[in-house]
Amino acid sequence: MRKQHTGLSVLIFLAHSAHAFSNDNLEHVTGKGSIIIEEVLVTAQKKPELLSHVPQAISAFDDSLLDSLLVSTAGDLQFHVPNLTYTDTGTGAPNLTLRGVGTASQIAGADVGVGVHINDVYINSGSMGGALFDVQQVMVLRGPQGTLYGRNSTGGAINIITNRPAGEFEGYMEARLGSYGNKGFEGAVSIPLSDTVRFRLAGLYSKNDGYVKNEYTGNDINGENAYILRPTFSIDISDNTTLDIIANYVKSDTDSLGFDKLACTRDDRNGLGCSADSLDNDLPDPRATIDGLGLLLDLQSTFGPGAPQAVTSADPFAGAVNPSDIFKTSIDLEPLSKDELADITFNLVHHFDDMTFTSLTSILDQRNRYIRDIDGYVGTTPFVRPVALSNYNHGSNDFSGSAGGNVYDTFSKAFGYTDYSAHERQYLQELRLNSAFDGDHNFLLGAFYMDTTIESDYVQATTGLDAYANILRYLTTAQDIPSPSEPPFIYDQNAGSTIESLAAFGEYYYQINEDVKFTVGARWTRDDKHIRHRQQLYNTFPGAPSPGFADAAGTGVDRSDRFEAATGRIGVDWNPDLSYTDHTLLFAFLSRGYRSGGINNGTNTNNPTYKPEFLHSFEVGTKNTFFDNSAQLNLTAFYYDYNDYQIFQEFVFNVDAEVSGIELEYVQYFTESFSADLNVSYLSTKIKEGSAVDKRNPTAGNSNYTTVSDVGGQKCIVELDTFNAPLFDGGLGGDPYALQDPSLLETCSNAADNPDLGLPIGSLLNGLPTDLSGNEFPNAPEWTAKLGLTYFNEVTSKHYLTARLDYYWQTNFSGRIFNNGAEKIDSWQILNLFMEFGPISDYGYYGRLSVSNLLDDEHITGLDVRSQSRGLSTELYALEPRQVTASVGYKF
Repeated sequence: MRKQHTGLSVLIFLAHSAHAFSNDNLEHVTGKGSIIIEEVLVTAQKKPELLSHVPQAISAFDDSLLDSLLVSTAGDLQFHVPNLTYTDTGTGAPNLTLRGVGTASQIAGADVGVGVHINDVYINSGSMGGALFDVQQVMVLRGPQGTLYGRNSTGGAINIITNRPAGEFEGYMEARLGSYGNKGFEGAVSIPLSDTVRFRLAGLYSKNDGYVKNEYTGNDINGENAYILRPTFSIDISDNTTLDIIANYVKSDTDSLGFDKLACTRDDRNGLGCSADSLDNDLPDPRATIDGLGLLLDLQSTFGPGAPQAVTSADPFAGAVNPSDIFKTSIDLEPLSKDELADITFNLVHHFDDMTFTSLTSILDQRNRYIRDIDGYVGTTPFVRPVALSNYNHGSNDFSGSAGGNVYDTFSKAFGYTDYSAHERQYLQELRLNSAFDGDHNFLLGAFYMDTTIESDYVQATTGLDAYANILRYLTTAQDIPSPSEPPFIYDQNAGSTIESLAAFGEYYYQINEDVKFTVGARWTRDDKHIRHRQQLYNTFPGAPSPGFADAAGTGVDRSDRFEAATGRIGVDWNPDLSYTDHTLLFAFLSRGYRSGGINNGTNTNNPTYKPEFLHSFEVGTKNTFFDNSAQLNLTAFYYDYNDYQIFQEFVFNVDAEVSGIELEYVQYFTESFSADLNVSYLSTKIKEGSAVDKRNPTAGNSNYTTVSDVGGQKCIVELDTFNAPLFDGGLGGDPYALQDPSLLETCSNAADNPDLGLPIGSLLNGLPTDLSGNEFPNAPEWTAKLGLTYFNEVTSKHYLTARLDYYWQTNFSGRIFNNGAEKIDSWQILNLFMEFGPISDYGYYGRLSVSNLLDDEHITGLDVRSQSRGLSTELYALEPRQVTASVGYKF
């Protein structure tokens, strides 16, 4: 249950609040007037251990601590774990990094850098599935993992352990009200069904109106309506064997944009749409987007009165509003998202005399669907004639659109939507055997199997695409070319990407003497990956064939690949007896982390696959208690030699890098009523070697080139001499949109072969590689710091009052690996307040008041850049505005 604080546990709660990094407990020893640190057990190394004895950098939290720290989502953890960052993504999957490692990828089958585990079960999508309530413990392990966990990761691992049924009837109920229509209820009840069977049901309902104002409709969006049910059975099969059956069902309906703000500094000079140098509240040049281009093209001047006329002769978004406030937007289609997750886990544990066997079996099914405004603005310029917008029928694969009578609606101004659906299934089996011998030698052995299938459909439909479809139909008919079979959509289909992973892992422990222990771990991993993916882009030249799953042109891919690696770690830890500390642990470890390679989708023919990444880590650390166990200091230093670091930019590519850093964690209990805790972390990330074409800056700053935009909104670069030469005389007439001339309608890939242009072969390039050497990682601030203050007082003989204030600060950082001016994210800070009044006994009523983002600052946590055909505008993700929440509860 969600623990409340009584007697000893009140002071435990205070220590938790002041001691987020270690989850150690401070106990007031009656009659002695002193405070000592009484530690709880953690299972970070798959066996119960005192946290100060675990030679790893670990942060641990129980349910009470999560409450006091205002941690209800994955994003809230970043304020309390050194070198942990979080930002949302457009797909809804979390982008978590630890020590700079773990950048998210949207390629199906790509592994995450920070492994998320719920009840030891690895979650391939990285979603926490609403698990951060009614929990027993949350552990965050920093650094490469693989010899203790079934699934390996290079950045680290987060493991959420939910509460198990108690042996007696107990539970809690809690209701809350807060800002932006926030209301909710959660609770749990444990019922002993017999001497050997126990049952617990935990549930949560949450609803809020959203904190983003749509000024076009006057409605609040980015809200949520969700509920979670988690039944758990614990069965004592015998005196030595226990089976936990944990089910989880999550259903959520939201009106989330998928981001908080669109930003752009309009670029009219070189066909990009948005500048790479800065971000403002402009709209991209419509000629740089496939949507705007389709509305602006006029063939009548070239082909005569029977040819299609431009739907509009002016900017279709002229004068459209993009509010400067980060939490305001103006769109004519409000979003709708539906998410559903169901999973069940069977955790069987059998204790031998000196060994423990664990079998972990899990089945997960997750479905997502959203419909959102794709252009992000409201069309303003009336059309000359209305445009029928195509409707895509999910499930039937009917691509005929408006031409085949499947009409979404008819519009007289620019309008568009994106429709996405995904289905992921995961089966996992893990076996472990731990020894607990009395002698100097012990071990852990494990085996792991995972089978994951991911399917998705992504569709963009706009009035511009339908208008463009009409143009292509006319051109192919007039030139007696077979009509293109692509639909009037931009369509991306993942028809079944699979991951089949098999691993063996383990560790050996040798207790050299009473104070020194030697550890060596090893792992073998084999990942078989298969992808069936294609993109059908209705922006190709007339007559282009419909791409299949193994199309020679590279727009589709049907491919399998296998990745194998051996990894491990070796190290020593020492508990010296020092006169100036109450307890000290020193440790040093060498580790080799691994993240599997994978298969890029059909958008990138030059890099059909990407390589595995290997992280060679050297880490030293110390954990200490001082001043009669009333203070604790942890220090960790690390260096990573990072080979083939995986970077995502519509596809994944590899570079070499290095990372180093220092993490300090300190807690001090000054009196029985007042304590403080401090986290300070330093992080240096640097690309050592590597280059790639930056879609936002394809000239790589070379002043001899400029960017042009083709008939599909894609960008290519051309030498200035060719660019400035007269059109039809070996040049483009100084016009970045010359390829869109109705008499040409050329794509970058084919314009050089057009005899009318007379361009030299090879004059149009995809882009020049940008040298990434010296660039910092995305989402990796150099400095972060957190200061927490906790006050506790027994206001009566039966009730206590506690208050906590948390301040977090981080320096500026880059949102992408290219470190352009438009990608720099400013330094930010946040202040949170928590207060609780409750009973000292184990039962009774309690009340809470919390204020997150007390200063109501607007801060950006991350960004994504849209595709070239969408004008390279930027999606920004922000911290939520100030939220005030009051709750009352009852524990029984």
